[in-house]
Amino acid sequence: MVYDVPEMANLIAKNVFDEFINDAAYEVKIAKKDIEANDIEIEQGQLYWLETKTDKQTYYTVEPKTNFWQRFGQGVFSLMPIESQL
Repeated sequence: MVYDVPEMANLIAKNVFDEFINDAAYEVKIAKKDIEANDIEIEQGQLYWLETKTDKQTYYTVEPKTNFWQRFGQGVFSLMPIESQL
């Protein structure tokens, strides 16, 4: 949505976006060193997802809320030479 009223946009940003973003968003990072957390090991240079909810951090080594077939399909599509079509 686009709001052309700055006051309304600020109100929505402060009251809706800022409060609920942690429930729906993950930080995607590359490990700068080996990490051991949540009974998983993340090696230096490995991609991981970090979820932060009420001061609790959870680490994931695969994209959260996806299943094998979704990740498989993404892998197949990543091999296709379609960048010029984007």
